[in-house]
Amino acid sequence: MHGLVYLFAGASVIEKGYLKTGKAEGKPFFVYTPGKRHVMVTSNQHIKELNEAPSSTLSLHAVAKDFLQPKHTMRGFEWKSQRGIEGTGFVRAIRTLLTSHLPVVKPALMDVISGILERELNKQKVVADHRTLPLFATVKQIVNKSTSLVFFGDSLSQNQEFLNIALQFSEDVFLGAEILRMMPGSVGSFIARLMTRGHRSSTILYDYLYLEVERRLEQRQRGDIAESPNDGIQWLLDTSPKTARWDADRLVGEIMGVWYGSIHTLAIASTYAVIDLYSHRDYIEPLRKEVQGQTLDQLDNLPLLDAFLKESARVSAFESTGIRREALTPFTFSDGLEVSVGEWICVPHRSMMRDSKHFDLPLEFNASRFFSNTTVSASPFKPSRLVDASEQWLVWGSGRILWYAKTHSERLISLDMPN
Repeated sequence: MHGLVYLFAGASVIEKGYLKTGKAEGKPFFVYTPGKRHVMVTSNQHIKELNEAPSSTLSLHAVAKDFLQPKHTMRGFEWKSQRGIEGTGFVRAIRTLLTSHLPVVKPALMDVISGILERELNKQKVVADHRTLPLFATVKQIVNKSTSLVFFGDSLSQNQEFLNIALQFSEDVFLGAEILRMMPGSVGSFIARLMTRGHRSSTILYDYLYLEVERRLEQRQRGDIAESPNDGIQWLLDTSPKTARWDADRLVGEIMGVWYGSIHTLAIASTYAVIDLYSHRDYIEPLRKEVQGQTLDQLDNLPLLDAFLKESARVSAFESTGIRREALTPFTFSDGLEVSVGEWICVPHRSMMRDSKHFDLPLEFNASRFFSNTTVSASPFKPSRLVDASEQWLVWGSGRILWYAKTHSERLISLDMPN
């Protein structure tokens, strides 16, 4: 019965549990979902032990496997439950190579963003001296094409059919995985296939990427290094395991998984940032002044914009939980809290971001709490950047395992906002 309640009111169930138990002295509490118990932890000690546990015991990959159902939603791609068994080249590819490439591709990204905005605005009729854009649909197009340019290179990112499929894929994976988790077995599989038209976007995206990866593998085999592109596909190929070489099928599966993770939440976060901007219009002029006259290189150092985006991430907190791990073996915290195999350990991220114990007036939008020119009394949070990670700021994860595309996400949102 508890699991069914979670299906329809998961965020409220977590919030009630936090207010009843978790908020008091950082005590853990339990949330029941269909077929699984989630152990919610809030204390620094529990989070520290959660982070220090080996991936062979508490696994993020197992959570992702359960969450996204890649065997069904990503054309049969099957992740291992434990991180690192088959190598983690994608971490270096995204965290290091993508981050270092962003300054090079920034002018092209700005052109993409302004081009889409201009095109979409021109489609709309002028009513009372202004035009109205469908916000989420427009943001998804911007994030989709911008990220495609970085990940897939110029050729594929200019192919409108490919762009449409790449965007539809992320939506189909989310929808299909939710159905499969709510209704496991043949019934869920049938409905998921029906709702995603037989996982059509996954099949077409796979075919596009397989041809491109095969072409590049053949190019590498010929020793034709001079022609190697500088994009996400190539970085993943170059950082894939050397001892047990991944074939084209394995590489494409990895690319599809990374692609979903890089676009889905970024589009939602960008949309909330724009909503917050127009909901708190007193920020528009100061932000406009900060951005005005800045070169592309200087867009990385805009403290008010960064503080605004960080406050937007805090207030929206559209994911109720974070730092999720699945127990691959029984796990016991130092205080005796026990977690059984298959259970998840999570941090109730949204509830903590909206707790007056951490923030003054937590439901009020106040970017100054993260802005270095002001001091917010009674707040444990020092002025810091959106991309920073700490015990208090868990948006990107914690400790050893942080979201590998966090810099890319932060930069792309920062480029969106000036436009």
